[in-house]
Amino acid sequence: MFNQQSPAPLDPTNVSLALNKLAWQLTQTGATSVEVFLHTRFGSRYLGLYAWTPLMAIPFVGSLSRPEDFGPAFVFTLMYLFLLLCHYLDIWLRCRRGDREHSRYNGRPSWIGSLGSTHERGMKLYVEPVLVMGIGLLVLGYNGPLGGYLIFAGLCLAITNNTIDRWDRQQAMDMHDAVIDQQQRAERFRGQSGRR
Repeated sequence: MFNQQSPAPLDPTNVSLALNKLAWQLTQTGATSVEVFLHTRFGSRYLGLYAWTPLMAIPFVGSLSRPEDFGPAFVFTLMYLFLLLCHYLDIWLRCRRGDREHSRYNGRPSWIGSLGSTHERGMKLYVEPVLVMGIGLLVLGYNGPLGGYLIFAGLCLAITNNTIDRWDRQQAMDMHDAVIDQQQRAERFRGQSGRR
């Protein structure tokens, strides 16, 4: 009658890739929710889909507690939405003027230099995640949902910034290796040309 096929077995590679993508989306959600408070001059494509997911994540975290505890998290969500819209306007205005950043740039720390440091990499890798988690710990005593979310967002910020840094270093090493490969090929070619 009908040729019924049994469902295909789950491919561990596909499951692993799907879990990695889900984990990355979760960390991007947490990181983006605090980056709009910490950074300026985002790239035109950085604040994409991930930028809207905190609008669902923050209320979800707040719904896990008593309703009277949700007020500060709701205010945080409204502030996030306001700043997100301001950043979109800034990106649009800069693009119209021809003043562009790398399209995937996750922003420049807005308070860089105020601590005596102008090293963006160090600020993003170490200072910002610790600052956000520290604020989360302080807020935790006053409001559990918001404090817990800020600790989560600080961890996400650390993971995201370290992943981006590792990827940038890997790309720089790959480009360096490509230059060496091309130099070696050119030398071999010159050596072969001289023999003829």
